[in-house]
Amino acid sequence: MGDNDNDSYSESSTQSWGSRLMGSIKGVAFGLLLFFAAFFVLWWNEGRSVETYKSLQEGKGATIAAKADSVDSSLDGKLIHVSGPVSTEETLTDDTFKVEAEKVLSLRRTVQMYQWQESCTSETEKNLGGSTTTNTKCTYKKDWAGKTDSASFKKPQGHTNPPMIYTSETVTAANAKLGAYRLPQNLTSSLSSFVKLEASDAVLAKVRTVAAKPVAATSEGIFIGMNASNPQVGDYRVKFEVVKPTDASVIAVQQSSSFAPYTADAGGSIYMISQGVVTAQQMYKSAESSNAFITWVLRLVGWLMMTIGLSMLFKPLSTLLDVLPILGSIMSFGTGLASAIAAFALSVVTIAIAWFFYRPVLSLILIGIVVGVIVFMRQRGAAKKAAN
Repeated sequence: MGDNDNDSYSESSTQSWGSRLMGSIKGVAFGLLLFFAAFFVLWWNEGRSVETYKSLQEGKGATIAAKADSVDSSLDGKLIHVSGPVSTEETLTDDTFKVEAEKVLSLRRTVQMYQWQESCTSETEKNLGGSTTTNTKCTYKKDWAGKTDSASFKKPQGHTNPPMIYTSETVTAANAKLGAYRLPQNLTSSLSSFVKLEASDAVLAKVRTVAAKPVAATSEGIFIGMNASNPQVGDYRVKFEVVKPTDASVIAVQQSSSFAPYTADAGGSIYMISQGVVTAQQMYKSAESSNAFITWVLRLVGWLMMTIGLSMLFKPLSTLLDVLPILGSIMSFGTGLASAIAAFALSVVTIAIAWFFYRPVLSLILIGIVVGVIVFMRQRGAAKKAAN
Protein backbone atom coordinates (compact mmCIF):
# COMPACT_ATOMS: atom_id res chain seq x y z
CA MET A 1 0.00 0.00 0.00
CA GLY A 2 1.20 3.56 -0.64
CA ASP A 3 0.42 7.00 0.71
CA ASN A 4 -0.43 10.16 -1.25
CA ASP A 5 2.55 12.29 -0.18
CA ASN A 6 4.59 13.13 -3.27
CA ASP A 7 7.80 13.24 -1.22
CA SER A 8 7.40 9.96 0.63
CA TYR A 9 6.13 6.46 0.06
CA SER A 10 5.34 3.62 2.43
CA GLU A 11 4.64 -0.03 1.78
CA SER A 12 4.12 -3.13 3.84
CA SER A 13 4.71 -6.69 2.67
CA THR A 14 4.29 -10.08 4.33
CA GLN A 15 6.26 -13.25 3.58
CA SER A 16 4.80 -16.57 4.68
CA TRP A 17 6.70 -19.06 6.83
CA GLY A 18 6.70 -21.64 4.03
CA SER A 19 8.12 -19.16 1.56
CA ARG A 20 10.84 -18.13 4.02
CA LEU A 21 11.72 -21.77 4.71
CA MET A 22 12.02 -22.58 1.00
CA GLY A 23 14.14 -19.48 0.48
CA SER A 24 16.51 -20.45 3.31
CA ILE A 25 16.84 -23.98 1.91
CA LYS A 26 17.69 -22.59 -1.53
CA GLY A 27 20.25 -20.34 0.15
CA VAL A 28 22.15 -23.37 1.48
CA ALA A 29 23.73 -23.95 -1.95
CA PHE A 30 24.99 -20.37 -2.11
CA GLY A 31 26.19 -20.65 1.48
CA LEU A 32 28.26 -23.71 0.57
CA LEU A 33 29.72 -21.86 -2.41
CA LEU A 34 30.59 -18.86 -0.24
CA PHE A 35 32.08 -21.11 2.45
CA PHE A 36 34.44 -22.94 0.10
CA ALA A 37 35.26 -19.77 -1.84
CA ALA A 38 36.50 -18.24 1.44
CA PHE A 39 39.26 -20.87 1.66
CA PHE A 40 40.40 -19.97 -1.85
CA VAL A 41 40.44 -16.24 -1.04
CA LEU A 42 42.44 -16.78 2.16
CA TRP A 43 44.94 -19.12 0.51
CA TRP A 44 45.36 -16.95 -2.58
CA ASN A 45 45.77 -13.84 -0.44
CA GLU A 46 48.68 -15.32 1.51
CA GLY A 47 50.38 -16.31 -1.74
CA ARG A 48 49.78 -12.85 -3.20
CA SER A 49 51.14 -11.21 -0.05
CA VAL A 50 54.34 -13.29 -0.08
CA GLU A 51 54.83 -12.76 -3.81
CA THR A 52 54.49 -9.01 -3.40
CA TYR A 53 56.77 -8.93 -0.36
CA LYS A 54 59.51 -10.96 -2.06
CA SER A 55 59.21 -8.87 -5.22
CA LEU A 56 59.60 -5.65 -3.24
CA GLN A 57 62.62 -7.04 -1.39
CA GLU A 58 64.17 -8.03 -4.71
CA GLY A 59 63.40 -4.61 -6.12
CA LYS A 60 65.06 -2.90 -3.16
CA GLY A 61 68.32 -4.66 -3.88
CA ALA A 62 68.16 -4.12 -7.64
CA THR A 63 67.12 -0.46 -7.80
CA ILE A 64 69.69 1.94 -9.22
CA ALA A 65 69.51 5.71 -8.75
CA ALA A 66 69.28 7.65 -12.01
CA LYS A 67 69.34 11.34 -12.88
CA ALA A 68 66.29 12.97 -14.43
CA ASP A 69 68.09 15.58 -16.52
CA SER A 70 69.63 13.03 -18.90
CA VAL A 71 69.02 9.43 -19.96
CA ASP A 72 71.90 7.03 -19.28
CA SER A 73 71.70 4.36 -22.00
CA SER A 74 73.79 1.98 -19.88
CA LEU A 75 70.79 1.66 -17.54
CA ASP A 76 68.49 0.30 -20.25
CA GLY A 77 66.61 -2.76 -18.99
CA LYS A 78 67.52 -2.06 -15.37
CA LEU A 79 65.30 -1.12 -12.45
CA ILE A 80 65.84 2.56 -11.68
CA HIS A 81 64.62 5.23 -9.29
CA VAL A 82 64.40 8.75 -10.63
CA SER A 83 62.92 12.00 -9.32
CA GLY A 84 62.31 15.18 -11.23
CA PRO A 85 59.84 17.70 -12.66
CA VAL A 86 56.90 16.37 -14.68
CA SER A 87 55.70 18.64 -17.47
CA THR A 88 54.08 18.61 -20.89
CA GLU A 89 53.63 20.91 -23.86
CA GLU A 90 50.23 19.39 -24.68
CA THR A 91 46.95 21.27 -24.68
CA LEU A 92 44.23 19.01 -23.30
CA THR A 93 40.72 19.43 -24.66
CA ASP A 94 37.46 18.36 -23.05
CA ASP A 95 35.63 16.27 -25.67
CA THR A 96 32.16 17.52 -24.77
CA PHE A 97 32.48 21.22 -24.01
CA LYS A 98 35.74 21.82 -25.93
CA VAL A 99 37.27 23.53 -22.89
CA GLU A 100 41.06 23.66 -23.24
CA ALA A 101 43.87 23.67 -20.68
CA GLU A 102 47.46 24.28 -21.74
CA LYS A 103 50.48 22.44 -20.36
CA VAL A 104 48.56 20.44 -17.75
CA LEU A 105 48.97 16.75 -16.96
CA SER A 106 45.26 15.92 -16.64
CA LEU A 107 41.93 17.64 -17.23
CA ARG A 108 38.92 16.33 -15.33
CA ARG A 109 35.27 17.14 -15.90
CA THR A 110 32.91 16.32 -13.02
CA VAL A 111 29.21 16.52 -13.87
CA GLN A 112 26.24 16.50 -11.51
CA MET A 113 22.57 16.90 -12.33
CA TYR A 114 19.87 18.31 -10.07
CA GLN A 115 17.52 15.35 -9.70
CA TRP A 116 15.36 13.25 -7.46
CA GLN A 117 17.08 11.06 -4.86
CA GLU A 118 15.47 8.18 -2.99
CA SER A 119 16.30 7.13 0.57
CA CYS A 120 14.58 4.03 1.97
CA THR A 121 14.54 2.38 5.39
CA SER A 122 12.99 -1.00 6.19
CA GLU A 123 12.01 -2.75 9.40
CA THR A 124 11.15 -6.45 9.52
CA GLU A 125 9.11 -8.03 12.30
CA LYS A 126 8.58 -11.71 12.96
CA ASN A 127 5.00 -12.89 13.43
CA LEU A 128 3.63 -15.81 15.39
CA GLY A 129 3.49 -18.72 12.96
CA GLY A 130 6.78 -17.92 11.20
CA SER A 131 5.75 -15.22 8.74
CA THR A 132 7.44 -11.80 8.61
CA THR A 133 6.12 -8.33 7.91
CA THR A 134 8.43 -5.75 6.35
CA ASN A 135 7.55 -2.07 6.55
CA THR A 136 9.44 0.15 4.11
CA LYS A 137 9.41 3.95 4.03
CA CYS A 138 11.06 5.93 1.25
CA THR A 139 11.59 9.68 1.19
CA TYR A 140 12.34 11.73 -1.90
CA LYS A 141 14.26 14.95 -2.25
CA LYS A 142 15.95 16.89 -5.04
CA ASP A 143 19.72 17.14 -4.85
CA TRP A 144 22.89 17.33 -6.92
CA ALA A 145 24.22 13.88 -7.85
CA GLY A 146 25.67 11.71 -10.57
CA LYS A 147 23.48 9.46 -12.68
CA THR A 148 20.49 8.18 -10.69
CA ASP A 149 18.03 5.80 -12.34
CA SER A 150 14.57 6.87 -11.16
CA ALA A 151 13.01 3.84 -12.87
CA SER A 152 14.29 1.73 -9.97
CA PHE A 153 12.58 3.93 -7.35
CA LYS A 154 9.84 2.39 -5.24
CA LYS A 155 7.63 5.22 -6.43
CA PRO A 156 8.91 6.58 -9.76
CA GLN A 157 5.68 8.48 -10.43
CA GLY A 158 6.29 12.15 -9.79
CA HIS A 159 10.00 11.53 -9.24
CA THR A 160 11.20 10.99 -12.79
CA ASN A 161 14.77 11.99 -13.64
CA PRO A 162 15.66 12.89 -17.22
CA PRO A 163 18.59 10.99 -18.77
CA MET A 164 21.98 12.61 -18.18
CA ILE A 165 23.27 14.17 -21.38
CA TYR A 166 26.65 15.05 -19.89
CA THR A 167 28.85 12.72 -17.84
CA SER A 168 32.15 12.94 -15.98
CA GLU A 169 35.41 12.28 -17.79
CA THR A 170 39.19 12.66 -17.37
CA VAL A 171 41.72 13.34 -20.11
CA THR A 172 45.43 12.69 -19.44
CA ALA A 173 48.44 13.94 -21.36
CA ALA A 174 49.96 11.28 -23.62
CA ASN A 175 53.33 13.01 -23.97
CA ALA A 176 54.34 14.09 -20.49
CA LYS A 177 58.01 14.18 -19.54
CA LEU A 178 59.81 13.50 -16.28
CA GLY A 179 63.00 15.42 -16.86
CA ALA A 180 64.52 13.85 -19.97
CA TYR A 181 62.29 10.75 -19.73
CA ARG A 182 58.94 10.24 -21.45
CA LEU A 183 56.34 9.45 -18.81
CA PRO A 184 53.83 6.75 -19.89
CA GLN A 185 50.21 7.86 -19.74
CA ASN A 186 49.29 5.19 -17.18
CA LEU A 187 51.84 6.67 -14.77
CA THR A 188 50.85 10.26 -15.54
CA SER A 189 47.22 9.44 -14.74
CA SER A 190 48.28 8.34 -11.23
CA LEU A 191 49.22 11.93 -10.39
CA SER A 192 45.92 13.14 -8.98
CA SER A 193 46.48 16.45 -7.19
CA PHE A 194 43.62 18.18 -9.01
CA VAL A 195 42.99 21.90 -8.59
CA LYS A 196 40.01 23.88 -9.85
CA LEU A 197 40.25 25.38 -13.34
CA GLU A 198 39.11 28.98 -13.28
CA ALA A 199 35.71 29.51 -14.93
CA SER A 200 36.96 32.30 -17.20
CA ASP A 201 34.77 34.08 -19.73
CA ALA A 202 36.28 31.88 -22.45
CA VAL A 203 35.39 28.70 -20.55
CA LEU A 204 31.84 29.93 -19.85
CA ALA A 205 31.39 30.83 -23.52
CA LYS A 206 32.36 27.32 -24.66
CA VAL A 207 30.04 25.66 -22.15
CA ARG A 208 27.21 28.01 -23.14
CA THR A 209 27.71 27.21 -26.83
CA VAL A 210 27.45 23.45 -26.30
CA ALA A 211 24.67 23.54 -23.70
CA ALA A 212 22.60 26.11 -25.60
CA LYS A 213 21.35 27.32 -22.21
CA PRO A 214 22.25 30.10 -19.79
CA VAL A 215 25.35 29.37 -17.69
CA ALA A 216 26.76 30.95 -14.54
CA ALA A 217 29.94 30.53 -12.51
CA THR A 218 29.31 29.42 -8.91
CA SER A 219 31.51 28.26 -6.05
CA GLU A 220 30.56 24.66 -6.87
CA GLY A 221 31.23 24.87 -10.59
CA ILE A 222 29.51 26.08 -13.75
CA PHE A 223 25.73 26.06 -13.46
CA ILE A 224 23.74 25.20 -16.60
CA GLY A 225 20.13 26.30 -16.29
CA MET A 226 17.84 29.29 -15.88
CA ASN A 227 18.46 30.21 -12.23
CA ALA A 228 21.43 29.02 -10.14
CA SER A 229 19.71 30.03 -6.88
CA ASN A 230 16.60 28.03 -7.77
CA PRO A 231 17.72 24.92 -9.70
CA GLN A 232 15.20 22.67 -11.42
CA VAL A 233 15.33 18.95 -12.13
CA GLY A 234 17.50 18.51 -15.22
CA ASP A 235 19.82 21.44 -14.52
CA TYR A 236 23.56 20.69 -14.52
CA ARG A 237 26.60 21.62 -12.51
CA VAL A 238 29.96 21.13 -14.24
CA LYS A 239 33.35 21.43 -12.57
CA PHE A 240 36.66 21.46 -14.44
CA GLU A 241 39.88 20.57 -12.63
CA VAL A 242 43.48 20.12 -13.74
CA VAL A 243 46.70 18.56 -12.52
CA LYS A 244 49.44 21.10 -12.99
CA PRO A 245 53.14 20.30 -13.62
CA THR A 246 54.70 18.89 -10.46
CA ASP A 247 57.64 16.90 -9.15
CA ALA A 248 57.35 13.11 -9.13
CA SER A 249 59.42 10.02 -8.39
CA VAL A 250 59.33 6.77 -10.36
CA ILE A 251 60.61 3.25 -9.78
CA ALA A 252 60.43 1.19 -12.96
CA VAL A 253 62.56 -0.43 -15.65
CA GLN A 254 64.29 2.05 -17.94
CA GLN A 255 63.12 1.28 -21.45
CA SER A 256 65.01 3.51 -23.86
CA SER A 257 63.94 6.97 -22.69
CA SER A 258 60.74 5.78 -21.00
CA PHE A 259 59.58 3.38 -18.30
CA ALA A 260 58.16 -0.16 -18.18
CA PRO A 261 57.08 -2.54 -15.39
CA TYR A 262 59.74 -4.65 -13.67
CA THR A 263 58.87 -8.33 -13.25
CA ALA A 264 60.56 -9.87 -10.23
CA ASP A 265 61.66 -13.50 -9.98
CA ALA A 266 58.90 -14.01 -7.41
CA GLY A 267 56.36 -13.00 -10.06
CA GLY A 268 55.32 -9.60 -8.77
CA SER A 269 55.48 -6.37 -10.74
CA ILE A 270 57.18 -3.12 -9.70
CA TYR A 271 55.92 0.00 -11.45
CA MET A 272 55.49 2.89 -9.04
CA ILE A 273 55.07 6.64 -9.11
CA SER A 274 54.78 9.05 -6.18
CA GLN A 275 54.10 12.74 -6.29
CA GLY A 276 56.99 14.86 -5.05
CA VAL A 277 60.65 14.07 -4.55
CA VAL A 278 60.43 10.76 -2.68
CA THR A 279 63.37 8.46 -1.96
CA ALA A 280 63.37 4.86 -3.16
CA GLN A 281 63.39 3.70 0.46
CA GLN A 282 60.25 5.72 1.22
CA MET A 283 58.49 4.42 -1.89
CA TYR A 284 59.26 0.80 -1.02
CA LYS A 285 58.17 1.35 2.58
CA SER A 286 54.87 2.78 1.34
CA ALA A 287 54.41 -0.19 -1.00
CA GLU A 288 55.08 -2.62 1.86
CA SER A 289 52.54 -0.84 4.07
CA SER A 290 49.99 -1.00 1.27
CA ASN A 291 50.65 -4.72 0.82
CA ALA A 292 50.19 -5.35 4.55
CA PHE A 293 46.94 -3.36 4.58
CA ILE A 294 45.54 -5.24 1.57
CA THR A 295 46.55 -8.55 3.17
CA TRP A 296 44.62 -7.82 6.37
CA VAL A 297 41.60 -6.50 4.46
CA LEU A 298 41.42 -9.69 2.38
CA ARG A 299 41.84 -11.82 5.50
CA LEU A 300 38.83 -10.03 6.96
CA VAL A 301 36.92 -10.53 3.71
CA GLY A 302 37.71 -14.25 3.76
CA TRP A 303 36.53 -14.55 7.37
CA LEU A 304 33.30 -12.66 6.60
CA MET A 305 32.65 -14.86 3.55
CA MET A 306 33.08 -17.96 5.69
CA THR A 307 30.90 -16.56 8.49
CA ILE A 308 28.08 -15.64 6.11
CA GLY A 309 28.38 -18.97 4.31
CA LEU A 310 28.10 -20.96 7.54
CA SER A 311 25.20 -18.78 8.72
CA MET A 312 23.34 -19.53 5.50
CA LEU A 313 23.90 -23.27 6.03
CA PHE A 314 22.18 -23.04 9.42
CA LYS A 315 19.49 -20.59 8.31
CA PRO A 316 16.81 -23.29 7.70
CA LEU A 317 17.07 -24.29 11.39
CA SER A 318 16.32 -20.82 12.72
CA THR A 319 13.60 -20.32 10.09
CA LEU A 320 12.02 -23.63 11.08
CA LEU A 321 11.88 -22.48 14.72
CA ASP A 322 10.49 -19.06 13.77
CA VAL A 323 7.01 -20.54 14.24
CA LEU A 324 7.69 -19.24 17.74
CA PRO A 325 9.67 -16.04 17.02
CA ILE A 326 11.58 -16.13 20.32
CA LEU A 327 12.92 -19.63 19.57
CA GLY A 328 13.93 -18.62 16.05
CA SER A 329 15.72 -15.52 17.33
CA ILE A 330 17.65 -17.53 19.93
CA MET A 331 18.64 -20.10 17.31
CA SER A 332 19.62 -17.37 14.85
CA PHE A 333 21.84 -15.67 17.43
CA GLY A 334 23.41 -18.97 18.47
CA THR A 335 24.15 -20.16 14.94
CA GLY A 336 25.44 -16.72 13.99
CA LEU A 337 27.85 -16.65 16.93
CA ALA A 338 28.92 -20.25 16.32
CA SER A 339 29.47 -19.47 12.63
CA ALA A 340 31.66 -16.47 13.46
CA ILE A 341 33.76 -18.47 15.94
CA ALA A 342 34.08 -21.49 13.63
CA ALA A 343 34.96 -19.24 10.69
CA PHE A 344 37.63 -17.51 12.78
CA ALA A 345 39.19 -20.84 13.78
CA LEU A 346 39.09 -22.19 10.22
CA SER A 347 40.49 -18.92 8.85
CA VAL A 348 43.41 -19.02 11.30
CA VAL A 349 44.15 -22.65 10.41
CA THR A 350 43.95 -21.90 6.67
CA ILE A 351 46.26 -18.89 7.02
CA ALA A 352 48.68 -20.94 9.15
CA ILE A 353 48.84 -23.76 6.60
CA ALA A 354 49.25 -21.24 3.79
CA TRP A 355 52.06 -19.58 5.74
CA PHE A 356 53.79 -22.94 6.14
CA PHE A 357 53.37 -23.57 2.40
CA TYR A 358 54.51 -20.13 1.21
CA ARG A 359 56.95 -19.27 4.04
CA PRO A 360 58.27 -22.61 5.39
CA VAL A 361 61.47 -21.22 6.96
CA LEU A 362 59.73 -18.36 8.76
CA SER A 363 56.95 -20.71 9.88
CA LEU A 364 59.45 -23.16 11.41
CA ILE A 365 61.18 -20.29 13.22
CA LEU A 366 57.86 -19.05 14.63
CA ILE A 367 56.86 -22.57 15.67
CA GLY A 368 60.24 -22.96 17.37
CA ILE A 369 59.74 -19.69 19.24
CA VAL A 370 56.23 -20.68 20.37
CA VAL A 371 57.40 -24.13 21.50
CA GLY A 372 60.35 -22.54 23.30
CA VAL A 373 58.08 -20.11 25.14
CA ILE A 374 55.71 -22.93 26.16
CA VAL A 375 58.59 -25.10 27.42
CA PHE A 376 60.10 -22.15 29.30
CA MET A 377 56.79 -21.27 30.98
CA ARG A 378 56.21 -24.90 32.02
CA GLN A 379 59.72 -25.23 33.44
CA ARG A 380 59.31 -21.95 35.28
CA GLY A 381 55.98 -23.10 36.70
CA ALA A 382 57.49 -26.43 37.77
CA ALA A 383 60.41 -24.63 39.44
CA LYS A 384 58.02 -22.41 41.42
CA LYS A 385 56.03 -25.44 42.59
CA ALA A 386 59.23 -27.20 43.65
CA ALA A 387 60.36 -24.11 45.56
CA ASN A 388 57.05 -23.91 47.40
